[in-house]
Amino acid sequence: MSEDSSFFLMRDGVDKDKNFILATFLRGLYYGEYWYEEIPKDIFMNNYKHIAKVLIDAPGTTIKVACDPEEPSVIYGYSIMNSDYSILHWVYVKKVWRSKGIGRALVPQRLISVTHLSKLGKLFLSTKYKDTIFNPFKLF
Repeated sequence: MSEDSSFFLMRDGVDKDKNFILATFLRGLYYGEYWYEEIPKDIFMNNYKHIAKVLIDAPGTTIKVACDPEEPSVIYGYSIMNSDYSILHWVYVKKVWRSKGIGRALVPQRLISVTHLSKLGKLFLSTKYKDTIFNPFKLF
């Protein structure tokens, strides 16, 4: 992952972060790619939350959080990846903090594959990580 910047702190995710991470992951996935919206929202949310919870809590999952250096409970963004940082499951940055390098700092340098994609994620891969493959089957 990239170097930290002076306006945010990078830390490991903690249990108190998980509700925020789960909610933003589900909303970002559902609204981030047109075909998910073809699934009725309640069906998607009620079913995919189980997959997301297992992924977030899996022993091989690492969560990195970019936060306010003076108030670490204030989250600017996060990434969900495997323990060796080669597989990215999801990255999220609050809109107000986008285009400031936080997303780049949250994404591993030696990324091999991603398991979830949004329209923005596809654009990011096509410009910054051209050799990274989309493989939704590398969840665990």
